[in-house]
Amino acid sequence: MMERRDFMIRTTKVLGVPFFADSLATCESLFSRWLEATDPAWKHRARLVFTPNPEQLMLAHRNVSFFNLLQMSDCNLPDGIGVVWASRFLHPTVQRIKERISGREMFFFLMARAEQQKYRVLLIGGKKGVADLAMNRLQKQYPHAVFSSDGGAFDITHESREEHDRVLSHISTFRPDVVCIAYGAPHQEQWLLNNRAFLDRGGVRVAMVVGGTLDGVAGVVRQPSRLIASLGFEWLWRLIQQPWRWKRQLALLQFVHLISKEKKK
Repeated sequence: MMERRDFMIRTTKVLGVPFFADSLATCESLFSRWLEATDPAWKHRARLVFTPNPEQLMLAHRNVSFFNLLQMSDCNLPDGIGVVWASRFLHPTVQRIKERISGREMFFFLMARAEQQKYRVLLIGGKKGVADLAMNRLQKQYPHAVFSSDGGAFDITHESREEHDRVLSHISTFRPDVVCIAYGAPHQEQWLLNNRAFLDRGGVRVAMVVGGTLDGVAGVVRQPSRLIASLGFEWLWRLIQQPWRWKRQLALLQFVHLISKEKKK
């Protein structure tokens, strides 16, 4: 078990990637402290939150660049039930991840905090029009928060200088407290790390990757029920909604095989 000096984040590693290992309540408390920090040492620093699932861990296993990116976040949420299972399989009780904490539930926690404290939230990326749709829905649901959106790069693998500068200008003028970005892994993580210094100067408190959450918020795909989410079957729900994902689910079998090999070591 490792402890990060910043607010004493307890982590444990799965396939070399450090994950937040404490409870949901502790995670919510941590995010609140990040948002409300007044100490100059912490106030002007954007906290980066990533949400690696088993599929992304397999990508990190093949891609050392992405593996290194995951070492540089402030918090990697144990987004997939497979990550929690792996920690329980690999580690003694004291080192295990306590519970699954999905990016989706922490996204809505941030939205609730934004409503309470009238924070400014910027949504970036997603498919064409998704960020705008999500912004409009969230503004109705959380009327005291202030939302803005930017479609970001049309193709993040070929982000133009014009697109990049436009997003940075949006951050500079809007000065969000929270940034949520949906470019897909590993591009969203890379973008946040590449622009971390600018996010710091722009007054961003928390910057989080949100992936498919934005599609659900926008209504492009149906969101799973709380029961499905609590059982850890969001992956199956997405597969039913988007059958083209079936090839990506093969990574789960590779993940199980890799975890078994790690256990034998």
